[in-house]
Amino acid sequence: MMRLPLNLVFLALVVILALQSSKSAADAKLSNFDSQHRAPGSFYVIFKTPAELAVIPRTGPNAPKVLPQLALTSMDAAWHLAAALCIQIHAQLAGVNYVPPHVAFITRGASDAAMREVLAKDPRIAEISANIEVSVN
Repeated sequence: MMRLPLNLVFLALVVILALQSSKSAADAKLSNFDSQHRAPGSFYVIFKTPAELAVIPRTGPNAPKVLPQLALTSMDAAWHLAAALCIQIHAQLAGVNYVPPHVAFITRGASDAAMREVLAKDPRIAEISANIEVSVN
């Protein structure tokens, strides 16, 4: 049986862990994108919990691109960050839900591509759900 040097095994382990953590840290969960009853351009975007946000770097290459120094410690801060993120994806901010630890916002006029390729890559976002149209007869 061939034995690998310990430093090579350790290096391989570090690389594997780095690859796994970089994907899980930045890719938000996407829900209802394929629903036939969805409201076009309308999404509910949920931020990560305060504990998860605390470990996200605020500077450097892994820091968020938009307002990386802003902490979600108030309704005003949540509104400010949500508005800036909506500007980044060319959408309108329809509202903010600030009930810590649950902090979220609603978009209007956002494209699926912008949600998948831009917002879902922001490390502060936990989940993005396409909103479902509801009608009352």
